[in-house]
Amino acid sequence: MRSDSSGSARLLPVALSVHSATIDTAHAPPFHALSYIWGTETTTEEMELGGKRFAVTPHLRTGLRALGRRFADALFWIDAICINQTDDAEKATQVGRMSDIYLLAACVVIWLGPARDNSDLFMTQVTRLNDAFASIPDVKMLERDALPDHGLPPIEDEVWLAIRRFDGLPWAQRLWVLQEAVLAEEAVVVCGDHAVDLEDMLTVCGYLTRIWSHLLEEPPSSASVVDAFVILWGLRKSRQRDGCDSLADVLFMSTGRRCREAVDKVYGFLGLVSAEVRAKIAVDYTLQSRDNFWKLYIQVSSMLLQTRDYLLLDMAVSEHRHAALPTWCPDFRDDPSVRTYHFSDFEAGLPQYPGDFDGLPVPPVSFVHPDGLQVCGVVMDRVKTVVELSVSTAQQLRLCETRCLELSSEVYVSREAAPLEHIATLVAGTDTEWSLYEAPRVVEDYGHWKVWMLQKTATDDRARGSTADPEGRAAAREYNSCLEAAWQGNAFFSTENGRVGIGPGALRQGDSVHVLFHARAPYLLRFDESRQAHSLVGPAYVHGLMGGEAFRAADPIQTHERFLLR
Repeated sequence: MRSDSSGSARLLPVALSVHSATIDTAHAPPFHALSYIWGTETTTEEMELGGKRFAVTPHLRTGLRALGRRFADALFWIDAICINQTDDAEKATQVGRMSDIYLLAACVVIWLGPARDNSDLFMTQVTRLNDAFASIPDVKMLERDALPDHGLPPIEDEVWLAIRRFDGLPWAQRLWVLQEAVLAEEAVVVCGDHAVDLEDMLTVCGYLTRIWSHLLEEPPSSASVVDAFVILWGLRKSRQRDGCDSLADVLFMSTGRRCREAVDKVYGFLGLVSAEVRAKIAVDYTLQSRDNFWKLYIQVSSMLLQTRDYLLLDMAVSEHRHAALPTWCPDFRDDPSVRTYHFSDFEAGLPQYPGDFDGLPVPPVSFVHPDGLQVCGVVMDRVKTVVELSVSTAQQLRLCETRCLELSSEVYVSREAAPLEHIATLVAGTDTEWSLYEAPRVVEDYGHWKVWMLQKTATDDRARGSTADPEGRAAAREYNSCLEAAWQGNAFFSTENGRVGIGPGALRQGDSVHVLFHARAPYLLRFDESRQAHSLVGPAYVHGLMGGEAFRAADPIQTHERFLLR
């Protein structure tokens, strides 16, 4: 379907002989919309369309052949063909209308690609797997040798290998597919000759992500199909609940997804956000706009931060950044190098009661042209000692934890062997659902984890061969998963005022610990004398500051300071 300024559209019957029909979008007949990966292929194959020849990628050509057999004579909207890719103005118009197109579609067809690596086996087993998983009270408790007892294939069955290979399909790498699938009222997932309803695929992937690390015993692929479907599930649920998604949330969830233009890291999600937000972002594909994509990043980040959406500060910590970007602005092309704390239940800078911060004489966050961000808060502490963290091997992980424990024991003298503050900080205070890890459970799980780690790193065969009960092993795995997530790109540290915390690996002794008004987590800042401004180091978990009591006790309305970030 092609739309122009008059509202007309072009729909494509999917068959080897393809032609177009221009229609009024207000009276569009039922049509399907295709969601697929463009890939890095050059457009070397041509197909005839309405008497004209169009260049398409081999991947799309393969998809059209496969879908032609399943959806004979169906009308399709396909972006690579229905949008004139050489017309920047048309691309801008169409991207702004993407939500209309996918919402109008009778069905969105998610084409994962041709069958490979036994993907057919997994596609045919989705219903069976969902039925079996649904009968299990807690899938996290599943043990490898007990799978057949629950109606699941034994771990040696080739379906598990097929699932691992399916997880690496390239479809999940494309950024645009998230928006396309979220907007779909009805959708079907097609891989090779097999199709699965999107809701069934979302369900099975939700189960798989909860058992992946301990049953399949290898990390998911870097651009995981299973993770992509789990993200889709979350975005679809929030859209059903709220009617639209937070732009900051979808920008965060876009990490690891690819697109051809850097501006598409923002434009690729405009269909998911409110009309009010879309109206503030002009879609522009001119060469100047594409070359200066970083200006769009600053515009969007400053706009969201002024609504106190601090997730943008969490995302700003990354290895590869455009030189023109200030430290507080994310480079959306790169993945955040640390775990963010935005979705947890922390309340470091939140008011206890509505109106508590009404007396603040200045906005909590304001933009200072051309690249400054003025934030308000209180300096609560400073970094004193730093311990580097590594999860590269079990031995290395255990050694790092020992060093962290030594530091915690220095801070919390005359306390138990492993202080609660230490145990909670190792996992940044949160469980695998990013909710608060309750104190009794985190202490118990830590105890199981210590035994489990001793077994994993033991050189004595008798120690290695000893086993804990299934619940103990599940608790150890839970704690280990939380620990590895919390340690990603981070370091453990103590503070001058007797606290421990975990924050970005780039932190240094002397970095200041700030709690900002309305922020859920503290932030580490570093003052730059030459620029008379602060650089953002990143978000941190600091035990004793996360609940907000310490910030409120500091009388922030009276004691706050303004900090300029660049």
